[in-house]
Amino acid sequence: MGCRRVAGLLSLRPFAAWVSTPGFGCFSLLIGSPPMAHSLSANKRIRQNIKLNALNRWRKTVMKDETKECMEKIVHGTEVEALEAFKKVSRLIDRTAQKGTIHKNQAARRKSRLAARIKAKFATK
Repeated sequence: MGCRRVAGLLSLRPFAAWVSTPGFGCFSLLIGSPPMAHSLSANKRIRQNIKLNALNRWRKTVMKDETKECMEKIVHGTEVEALEAFKKVSRLIDRTAQKGTIHKNQAARRKSRLAARIKAKFATK
């Protein structure tokens, strides 16, 4: 059986390019140096860490992209568009914090800063 790549591994640390070959329980070299684990449980932890690292990286990327879109709506869009984008990104930020990718205080800070920008931009004069 051939090697399989996990999405986004090329941007991770060199050891992260090692992934398990299904059915054999050994590691196949893609790039970088081999993991130094000698036990089955340590090898499993390495595999899990690679997958979770890629998943967390994906969550943060999606969150940042949605935040940028919300900022774009705040700067160039109407108040209704900005509020809709804020609702969407707020749910996404909360979900990212709930999954443990970011801290709950960081999530609160991000939402608070976005809300302050919306308030400053669309406040009645």
